[in-house]
Amino acid sequence: MESTIIIEDFSALGQISMVASLSILQTFGCATAALPTSLLSTQTEGFGQPVQLATSAWFKATISHWQDQNVKISTALIGYLGNQAIISDVIDALTKFRPSLVLVDPAMADQGELYPGLDSDYVDAIRQLCHKADLITPNVTELALLTDREVPKWIDLAWVQNCLNKLESMGILASVVVSGVRMADQIGSVIAANNQLEFIASPYFFGHFYGTGDTFAPLLLGFLRRGVSLKEAVQKSTKLMEIAVEETSHLTADDRKYGLRLAKLLGKLSTEVANGRQKDW
Repeated sequence: MESTIIIEDFSALGQISMVASLSILQTFGCATAALPTSLLSTQTEGFGQPVQLATSAWFKATISHWQDQNVKISTALIGYLGNQAIISDVIDALTKFRPSLVLVDPAMADQGELYPGLDSDYVDAIRQLCHKADLITPNVTELALLTDREVPKWIDLAWVQNCLNKLESMGILASVVVSGVRMADQIGSVIAANNQLEFIASPYFFGHFYGTGDTFAPLLLGFLRRGVSLKEAVQKSTKLMEIAVEETSHLTADDRKYGLRLAKLLGKLSTEVANGRQKDW
């Protein structure tokens, strides 16, 4: 059996990070191999300083054990790592297991700022990790950090293209889906399709929603594993994200800190997977 390896933090409270990834990929029917890079009592925003347990020694030993047992890894999802020291171990794991598709969500910043506890050295390390990716899914702030750009007040496709050109000049040749792009009264993702950039939009819901990247990335990987094109995978993922964000939008700002409500999203996804349909979502 071939598995999808999930490498990111495990937040014990709510449906953030690995909790979301496991739920979504298993709903797709994926066998999963979970490698938490750290255990956190909460996510890093909104709950003060979380209690953290590093997993570096366990991480390395688990990789060795899986190799001894001839565990097969077909695809990889890399999310929030939060620890610069473990990034080299992540790269080593990818080198050893050689998955055919690697999706890196360079989760490190949002709304113009790095997440608490991260610095420019961490950004440099994430750039190195992106060299190992087939697909990266930065939000606007993360794209700016990766390319050493300022986040403009207004985003347009010319700015995105400039950033993509910079990534290519840096030797990061992965496909790119830029998430969280706000244009007028819509929010969505920008992808390169048919040699031009395309904005795939959904309605904008007011306020901040935690864990959107944690949900979008495994959706995208799940659809790609089912053989759809990147554009179609983004379209389908965006439709499902709209369901989760709409459900979460009714919560208070304090309750949103626990991550997106996923019940309706997972129900819709489960029905479609069970029926084997590839229609519009």
